[in-house]
Amino acid sequence: MYQYAPALERYLGRYPLAAAPEIREVLFWSTDALAGLRPTLTIDHEVVYSPPELPGCTLIALKQLYSNHYTDGRLVLTAVVEQDAPGDAAPGLYLLVVQRLHFDALPSGGLANVRGGVIGKLRGSTVSRLREARTGSVRA
Repeated sequence: MYQYAPALERYLGRYPLAAAPEIREVLFWSTDALAGLRPTLTIDHEVVYSPPELPGCTLIALKQLYSNHYTDGRLVLTAVVEQDAPGDAAPGLYLLVVQRLHFDALPSGGLANVRGGVIGKLRGSTVSRLREARTGSVRA
């Protein structure tokens, strides 16, 4: 992603010292409760950037700053690309999401396979959200 948007790389690499008026950002906290797991409190930093050198493209970077358990870190990179090529019957939209998680020292194996449970619940949640997105029934 950085080869296409070097200004975003500079901004994220120098944050919070860098200033970029064309980049919008927000810090927020949230709680997430997956069935059968303890609720998780996270604090995230999200950056939204539409590079002038890539018309019709918006890049979103989300970095987890804190989580009270299950994960030590998370990085989500999203590219939203408008497709308006000549000859297309209708304009379209491509959405590319790459997510990387780093789990804390969760017990695994045996009766207390917390790691397997957390990974399974996250996988199930992701599949469910992708199905909702595909059918157009995504909730805001």
